[in-house]
Amino acid sequence: GRIFAVAVVVAVLLVVTMPGIFSYSYKVYSNPTTEIAPPLGYKVIPVPGSTEWVKYEDISFGAAVFGENLPKKAKVYYRYAGGNWQQEEINLKNNRFLSNEHGDSVSCMVTLRQVDRSFDYYVEAGRVKTEIQKVDVVDRPRVTGIKLSLFYPDYTGLSPTVIDENNGSFSAVVGTRVNMAITTNLPVEQAALIFDDSSRAPMDVSNQTAKLSLRVNKSRSYYIRLKNHLDEKNPDPIEYYITAIPDEYPSIDVLSPGFDVNLSEEMILPLKVRIFDDYGFSSLVMKYTVVSRGKPSEEHVAVLHFSERIKTEGDVEFNWDMDKLNLYPGDYVAYHFEIADNDQVSGPKVTRSRQYIARLPSLDEIIAETEGESMQRISKTEQLLKQGKELAEHFKKMARKLQAQNKQVLKGDWQQKKEMEALARKNDELVKNIEKMAEKMEKSIEKIKENATMSRKILEKMQQIQKLFQEVATPEMLEAQRKLMEALKKMDPQQIEEAMKQFQLSQEELLKRLERTLTLLKRLQVEQKMEAMIRKAEQLLEQQKNVNTNTEKTPKEQLPSLSSSEQEVKKGMEGLKKEVEELRKLMQEAEMESSKEGQEFMKAVEQTDADKNMQNMTDALKQQQKQQAASEGKTSESKLAE
Repeated sequence: GRIFAVAVVVAVLLVVTMPGIFSYSYKVYSNPTTEIAPPLGYKVIPVPGSTEWVKYEDISFGAAVFGENLPKKAKVYYRYAGGNWQQEEINLKNNRFLSNEHGDSVSCMVTLRQVDRSFDYYVEAGRVKTEIQKVDVVDRPRVTGIKLSLFYPDYTGLSPTVIDENNGSFSAVVGTRVNMAITTNLPVEQAALIFDDSSRAPMDVSNQTAKLSLRVNKSRSYYIRLKNHLDEKNPDPIEYYITAIPDEYPSIDVLSPGFDVNLSEEMILPLKVRIFDDYGFSSLVMKYTVVSRGKPSEEHVAVLHFSERIKTEGDVEFNWDMDKLNLYPGDYVAYHFEIADNDQVSGPKVTRSRQYIARLPSLDEIIAETEGESMQRISKTEQLLKQGKELAEHFKKMARKLQAQNKQVLKGDWQQKKEMEALARKNDELVKNIEKMAEKMEKSIEKIKENATMSRKILEKMQQIQKLFQEVATPEMLEAQRKLMEALKKMDPQQIEEAMKQFQLSQEELLKRLERTLTLLKRLQVEQKMEAMIRKAEQLLEQQKNVNTNTEKTPKEQLPSLSSSEQEVKKGMEGLKKEVEELRKLMQEAEMESSKEGQEFMKAVEQTDADKNMQNMTDALKQQQKQQAASEGKTSESKLAE
């Protein structure tokens, strides 16, 4: 009984641990007429199974065989899409066996290099054949199209632009919004712009498209990084460039006057400025400071309005009435312009013009300038007269030489021809310099008219002298010079001799006209000097009246503050007396010593003692003696008015 029990236990254990033995035995005894194969002790697992693979990468595929009683050989079958089956036989004994808890195992693999097509495969090992596995070969992700939509800032007035050229490089004004849309060769899971500073801008991905909106704020480069579900990236991405075009500063040019000026009596300053910007303007202003009697005011701002037709370039003109600024002689206005563009992204940029000065010249300055120009005219005329006389002497010598020579000798004397041609050219230069004198004098006349510093009588005389300058070179002289040049070209002795005679006569007339003009210039200089001194006396009278009026209005304790003003009047009177000697010298040079008007004028200035009353008034003001100061002031005023 005990032996039977042991046998039962062993049988149960065998059934539990080795069920195949009993199953196989059962089948054999149950089918005595059929050949039944013994059970397999191994399994074949396809590797890597059905999967996706990246195009142009090597792939190893086949199976792993493990268990007991492994077959000696295995075959790997594969075929490309649309192709025939190919096989590779693998000797499993040559492969390395590994031992594990399931028994021995070995791999049977085939490697395809840079696979570029999808294929199927299965493995057959012994009596085991795997299911057909599918390997889908897919391309790496890459960009197949780029479309850019550029929306420029509103203030530029530029219409939106679409760039559909499959090129990610573009230029745009700073502040431009760019919508980018890309297409890819296959679905991707991620897409982003990678900039040159390593920053990223993720794109919104949908299947085979990705979109992004960005704002242009600086120039930079970038590339597009794609990633698919296999975690594969696009190889060798193209680098693109974003060129940010800055909104340039506006420009402004002051066309008129474009330089520092002295104001005329009209006190109107014509101004003209040219403005330019790439996209437009937001404002144009003129800022100015009035410097009166050495003290600058606060800065004033005048907004200048201009035509709406001026979009990006144009001229703005206006007349500035400076009479309202109440300028005194010697005061000036410093001004400049500022133009601002319409940049709404970075803020308006402002360009400033250079500073200009508009000055109300003092009477002393105007007179000094006028007298300086008068002296230059006289000096230049004397110089021209000297040159004319020297030329005339040379021509006389040349004429005498021609008369003394044999005509046949003259005909072949090229040296003499050159000398005469040189003299003719110098005479031509003399005439041109006289014409320039006339032009300069015309400008001086216009300037004096603007400043109204001289009387009508003086202006008329200046115009007469200017006309004389214009008529110095007579038509007869110009004709004589032309004939002389023609005769020299032909080397005809008779023509040369005749032309020389005519030319000498016309040159003598030129010198007479120049001498007459010089005399008139010197007389005019005397009259200008006298009139300038009269103007200064009139100015002193006005200044004295102002001090007298202020003396009456000013409280006694504040009278000392007026003493400096009266002292200035006294200095002016002393300066006027000193000018008498200058006038006397000019009268001598102009041979006008016997001029009754001039002598009386000089005597009146020299003999006045108004300067003493001015000094007395200054002292009285300092001592707060109002009645005494007023009395001296009135006396001084009366003497100046005489």
